[in-house]
Amino acid sequence: MLHHLDTMGGGHFVNKPELVKALVSDAPLIIKWLEDLSVMFNRSLQEIYGVCWRRLP
Repeated sequence: MLHHLDTMGGGHFVNKPELVKALVSDAPLIIKWLEDLSVMFNRSLQEIYGVCWRRLP
């Protein structure tokens, strides 16, 4: 829910809610898929700009 609100707010609430819902609900699956393809993520980030809360643990 927070990711959805953060994304909507980032789009000044003029983005299409159904597309935001699809993006947010599929995000964990996409991250897993990318990791399975050997894409590496830095999970120790201290600051992420443009968001209200950290998404990666």
